[in-house]
Amino acid sequence: EFYHIYSTSRKRLGLPIFPIGFFYSLWKYFYPQNQLTLLLATYKGKTVGSNLILKYKDTAIIEYGADLIDYRPLQVNHFLDWSSIVLAYNEGYNKLSFGSTHVETVGLMTYKNRWGTRQDWLPIYYYPSNISILSKKKNNSIKYKVVRSILLYSPENIYKLISNIIYKHLG
Repeated sequence: EFYHIYSTSRKRLGLPIFPIGFFYSLWKYFYPQNQLTLLLATYKGKTVGSNLILKYKDTAIIEYGADLIDYRPLQVNHFLDWSSIVLAYNEGYNKLSFGSTHVETVGLMTYKNRWGTRQDWLPIYYYPSNISILSKKKNNSIKYKVVRSILLYSPENIYKLISNIIYKHLG
């Protein structure tokens, strides 16, 4: 159910999905150590949203939060994020991160800021160093825009195939 919601949300945005094996690995290694919690929001017996929370030392991090767009009027993400805050507090974490967000994602940044979050800059290091130049230009490149359009409008099986190819070449 989590992966269905995650992949549906990413496809709607024209973004590739991590292979399901990535999430199985997270679950296999972090859940037994109590370093991963999966929250699912249900409405009338249907799972409509999810937050995956990673936990380390004094920090809990909301990652891979997603909802089904048809249920957005129910404020599913608000419910899940509030539940994540309560969970982190009850488990004794001193910090809760709403996860990383690209600065050009204005809507998501606005949403997170309304929760009273603080923005911290995370250093990113590239090796070899010339890769950083390519990374900064990617969002404006024709190639990037074409791939996002293909992901957005492709049938499900093609979308998953392209996502697997993309992530295979990133690693």
